[in-house]
Amino acid sequence: MTSGTSEVLSLKVMSLSHSPIDSQVSTLSLLPVELIGAKKRHTLYNNEDNYSDIDIGDSMDIVVKERVDEVGLYSLTCQLFFTSNEARLTLKKSYKFAVLSPFNISHRLYNLNEDSIDKKTIFVEVSLENVSHQSITLSSMKLEPINLKKLPELIFELEDVNLRNEHKEPLYIQPRCKYNKIFKFTSHSREYNNLGATSSGEVLEFKLRIGWVSVSYGDGWLDSYKIDLPILCDQNKLNKNKNAIILKAELPSVNNRQEEFKVFLYVTNNLCINRRCVSIRLDFDQLLPIIILGNDRLYLEELKAGETITLELDCQALVSGVYNLNGIYVFDELEDKKVSV
Repeated sequence: MTSGTSEVLSLKVMSLSHSPIDSQVSTLSLLPVELIGAKKRHTLYNNEDNYSDIDIGDSMDIVVKERVDEVGLYSLTCQLFFTSNEARLTLKKSYKFAVLSPFNISHRLYNLNEDSIDKKTIFVEVSLENVSHQSITLSSMKLEPINLKKLPELIFELEDVNLRNEHKEPLYIQPRCKYNKIFKFTSHSREYNNLGATSSGEVLEFKLRIGWVSVSYGDGWLDSYKIDLPILCDQNKLNKNKNAIILKAELPSVNNRQEEFKVFLYVTNNLCINRRCVSIRLDFDQLLPIIILGNDRLYLEELKAGETITLELDCQALVSGVYNLNGIYVFDELEDKKVSV
């Protein structure tokens, strides 16, 4: 099922008593029908007044119709509260179903190098792959902050880079095709002194809200995909970066599943001394869904002061999309400790 599908629940309430001793009719006192999702629950149907008595063998048809537009896992629950022979009885039926997104969503972050203590610029690249069997019209796609109230000292600007060159025409995404959108995020503090009160580990949380239209299912939307953006770091962190071994990576914007591609690693020695016995270690678990084709450790004989070494890694992706490379580190082999930032 994809988002926008109409679910029709047909309820047939019957009294099936056949015992000659049980000659009384059943009274249906309450019939609540609830739709329970991950975020909320609401009643689709509930009779306000008691139904009339249901004679033995009689039935009553009740149709409950509800449109579900939001992606997620749902449980449709129907409970019957009734009396029979002066006894209060209950029956309960539940039906679970999923409203699936027609998109495979991924993202990656690119930090712009700036020697500034009160400004940070990040480019957010979001990739949508249409994994459904039909074309989809993308009606909206935007990032919305979640925890901005918890960061009152922070000022930020979010710019949709694609809008500079896009026309206001419908965007159609064919099956198994991708669409990438880039957002530019710039943050700075209201006052420089407030930077010390902000933890360098704090992030500004965003939710990606997507709206679309498909021929079979109509309108649909999703806002459960979350993106965390790191906020300003302090001056000590900037000074540390100027006197350390820096590791950066460059990988393609779009990776197709099972197709090989290359990742370029740039290792820069910002120290004033040469470094020997250095290795690049790869944590294959952290790198998923990207697979490195080769060994999990690359050795460098020497990394001279001020030198930048470029390494190539052959890779594959288990899932199409764009991803950050997590799990690549520079280690000092003699002391067996991480030396890169």
